[in-house]
Amino acid sequence: MASGTISNLQQALNCANKCDCCEKLQQQINQLKNQIGSISNKVSALDQDIKNIIPRVNNHENRIGKIEKEIFSASGNDRNRSNDNQTKQQLQQLKQQVSAIERYINALDNAGKQINNVLKSFFKIFSVFK
Repeated sequence: MASGTISNLQQALNCANKCDCCEKLQQQINQLKNQIGSISNKVSALDQDIKNIIPRVNNHENRIGKIEKEIFSASGNDRNRSNDNQTKQQLQQLKQQVSAIERYINALDNAGKQINNVLKSFFKIFSVFK
């Protein structure tokens, strides 16, 4: 999408003083500005998602810590062994959830970096027109 627009901008710049060139160029610049606004909104949404996820990760980590303490402090009688198995299952489930959340956060971070790169490209394009 951006590469096509950039190509169109280059074509518009090569039109050498034709009357409709400036109008076409302005239309394309306006399209880019709209796209930048949309991307900025997406970056803000990603930032908010990360802010919402971090407390959940911390909560899961706290729960895992408590379960680990229970496992290590449990005595060897049969009742506690049964509880140990349940606790170990809970611990495994929590670890899987934390792992999934960490993968999601990493994906958000990567998406944010890619969006930032696109924004930098747009700013370079617009710096030519200042």
